[in-house]
Amino acid sequence: MTGSRSGDLLLVADATGRHHRWVRVCLGLAIGLVTLIWSTSTGGGEASAAQAGMLIAAFIGLLVTAWNPRAGAGGSAFLYFFVFALFHGGLVIAYVLHGDAALLGGGDNSWIAAERLAPATSLTVIGAASASAGVALGQFARAKTPPSPVATAPAGRLPVVGGAAAVIGAGMIGSALWSNGGLASVGGYLEFLDVVAGESVFSYGTLLLGLGLCLLVASGGRSRIVGWASMLALAALALPLGLRGPVLFPLVTLVMIEAKRRRLRLWVFLLVAAAVLSAISVIRQTRAQGFSGLLEGGWTRIDPIDGAAEMGYSLFPVVQVEQWMSAGLPPMNGVTFIAPVVRVAERLLGVPSPPGDQDLRLFNVEVFTRIGPIGGSPIAEGYRNFDVLGVVLVMCVLGFVLARIDRLPGTPQGAALAAVIMLPVVTAVRNSFAPVIPQILIGLVLVGAAFLGSRDRGGGGTG
Repeated sequence: MTGSRSGDLLLVADATGRHHRWVRVCLGLAIGLVTLIWSTSTGGGEASAAQAGMLIAAFIGLLVTAWNPRAGAGGSAFLYFFVFALFHGGLVIAYVLHGDAALLGGGDNSWIAAERLAPATSLTVIGAASASAGVALGQFARAKTPPSPVATAPAGRLPVVGGAAAVIGAGMIGSALWSNGGLASVGGYLEFLDVVAGESVFSYGTLLLGLGLCLLVASGGRSRIVGWASMLALAALALPLGLRGPVLFPLVTLVMIEAKRRRLRLWVFLLVAAAVLSAISVIRQTRAQGFSGLLEGGWTRIDPIDGAAEMGYSLFPVVQVEQWMSAGLPPMNGVTFIAPVVRVAERLLGVPSPPGDQDLRLFNVEVFTRIGPIGGSPIAEGYRNFDVLGVVLVMCVLGFVLARIDRLPGTPQGAALAAVIMLPVVTAVRNSFAPVIPQILIGLVLVGAAFLGSRDRGGGGTG
């Protein structure tokens, strides 16, 4: 009788959980749909305040849909789309709140005007609604196998592989800097970019370092402590130089790994996010001077809204690509997503292929050639390939994949697989898609080396 009663209680709890999930997802989708109708009916908004309101509503709907009760604010979909919201809405929102004070530097900020932002706002709202649909599909797809218990799951050779990747990555970064004069030649962010510009050794070193730290934390135990300590050391060195990406994206991935094992409360996440954005607002003011500017106190205010504005400049690629397409530039029809594979095939077959930094089939190269080093965006790249349909497809697939990452367990193997996918995907939130597949393959090779031949590879299922 007792067993029967316990089983009944579990069934009731499970049914209640599914009901709450349905309510939450339907609420998020409804918010996204209403915002989409609002944006479509107004052409993306006629005033900056309306555009900021649309973006806020669209992101809220997306984050409500992406919420994972088991991981809390540390779910992979929630984290990714929170970062996505900052990169694609932070500047517009900050501009409405702070006016011209939110604008960065003395460059051309003329594009930050309601009439030029309206199409980009509309595309971002479409992307958010599409991502919500993808997340919903991913959340309700059934899991095939139950996860292994985290406490008993083996880590295989993951600590060794992760540590080796981190050391090799750090060595590659050091080699790239040393061959270009070392840190002594770096005064600030712009000088650093000049030093590492076009350095594939530096790029792959950054990838291996970030992946290595993630795999160490995924291993658990003492390796987890080493991974976090190394991450803090990396932040202390990189952030004063204005390097957000090598710190922010691995940090987001580490938080995702931890949340697979212990739920991250929303209020804790928001406090940490505010602190990180405040730090970015300081670095924004001192990045031109590097360490010296930071140590001399060369900043006037600490404001998380300024940090959001700094990140929000990634909306610029969306503005630019929309203008190119409106002016008659033909779509790429998916070429930018497969260009790296095509280039490899061309080399193997002996087919002439332009140098990597001149191949306009690569989205980042096209953007750099036409505008300069302004980064990228999944919204912009989707639109560049298939117009509005591209935005819908790219964001829907992203939502689905991230929801499936959420369902990987917190075992060392499950967390490692999640990190291998999450880190390249979240890095591409402000870059092109081209490196994502090669980076994931590199990560899969590392995880394979860690678990190949293990008697019990537990943790590969989804839950």
